[in-house]
Amino acid sequence: MVTVPKWIENKLAGRKPLDLKNVNMVIYDEADEIFMQEGNHSSIAKLKTHLEQKLGLNYQTVLFSATFNDQVQQQIRKFFEQLSEFKLKTEALKLKGVK
Repeated sequence: MVTVPKWIENKLAGRKPLDLKNVNMVIYDEADEIFMQEGNHSSIAKLKTHLEQKLGLNYQTVLFSATFNDQVQQQIRKFFEQLSEFKLKTEALKLKGVK
């Protein structure tokens, strides 16, 4: 499923909640944009709470972004205490470098 934070929050609170019991990975693409927008924070927190506390899931979170400055990392750490980084050289981000 591909979605945006607010939609998933609405589906968790709806009359017919979304069944997420088989989730094993949550991926945030353009994570720098998502986590810097304060309006997304409640949606991210509600999804995290739902998966961890209500469903008791042990899942992996993956964040993709071309830029993770200190401010973005600070916002992300509000939700995820442990982060592992995999950095690519700038030239590897160009389409020509993708294999």
